[in-house]
Amino acid sequence: MKRWQRLALAAALIAVAGFAYWKLAIPVHRVPIRSELVMLGDLDGDHRWAAGDLALLERFLEAPYPGGAELAWRLDLNRNGLVDEEDLRILR
Repeated sequence: MKRWQRLALAAALIAVAGFAYWKLAIPVHRVPIRSELVMLGDLDGDHRWAAGDLALLERFLEAPYPGGAELAWRLDLNRNGLVDEEDLRILR
């Protein structure tokens, strides 16, 4: 192989390796960015704490398993990892 062909092949390999590293190793390209501003305790989506939120919280405290993890995360107002009476008192 001629010298310029080897240099062109080396440059192409470096370019492919660089692109693969940029596309696969840098996590920004693999993780979709989705964010949402969440008001803890707002369960009905009206952007305020109201009687409807309190009713949903009391219903969740009676039967927590059908509610799901996202609802439990929104209900943990004091961020102690538990949905308890203190969260209910804060929402009241």
